[in-house]
Amino acid sequence: MNQRLKIALNVTLWVALAAYLIVAAGYCSRQNADRLCTGLNITVQDSNRLGLVTRESVRGILVNQRMRLTGARLDSINLLAVEQAILASPAIARARVYASMDGKLNIEVEQREPIVRVQTENGYRFYLSADGTVIPLQTARFIDLPIVTGAPQLPFGTEFAGRIPWATEAEKKSDEKSLFLWNLINFVEYLQQDDFWSDQVVQINVLADNEVELIPRLGRSVIRLGGLDEYDAKLDKLLKFYTKGLRYEGWDKYATIDLRYRGQVVCSI
Repeated sequence: MNQRLKIALNVTLWVALAAYLIVAAGYCSRQNADRLCTGLNITVQDSNRLGLVTRESVRGILVNQRMRLTGARLDSINLLAVEQAILASPAIARARVYASMDGKLNIEVEQREPIVRVQTENGYRFYLSADGTVIPLQTARFIDLPIVTGAPQLPFGTEFAGRIPWATEAEKKSDEKSLFLWNLINFVEYLQQDDFWSDQVVQINVLADNEVELIPRLGRSVIRLGGLDEYDAKLDKLLKFYTKGLRYEGWDKYATIDLRYRGQVVCSI
């Protein structure tokens, strides 16, 4: 078989395959026009570990948005609109919606992962994620995270939920409340990235002047961190005190460990 004949046969085969795919796509399109949604198949990632979102809560979102999907023609369902309705929940980071050959509408949801739980002294409670999303506490079950207590000055009201509408970088740094919250997020992320501090710091108490106290897992000391400036240097200073001082004196000796003074660790019994 010469080269020209091989090329001609290959071209014929590719043309035939393309024609088949076009006919098959048209057939499937006609089939889908008559197919009804037979039900919802909802999958929530990390449902056991996080528990912020359940299959029932996803169904509740669709009911609240008056989206009647089961029994509707598949070609009449706006998949993008379904995704956007689901993503309106601050607890959901990503959503994917698609129909399968069995007529089911598949909804795959990825939860937004919080880094800290906030519980202010006036009763405002929410989770906060690294990207600055406020997630209301909707279940009695708590994720094992450090907790922020006290009187933090927040740049939003107590009814707010969702992504914090940060201003420009320059404006954010000039607004005291926004700057404190942004520094708090960075501080918590810093703790989480260190095996020792992520296990040791269980509570961050914010005083009225936005100074911070840390409640550790080990020992009875309240750690006065002060402002959230240079927190890495302050924690390095504390770690050296732990290893060189409390190693001999015991973790329960001091009631207060004060890190607010440069180059000093001031303790009181």
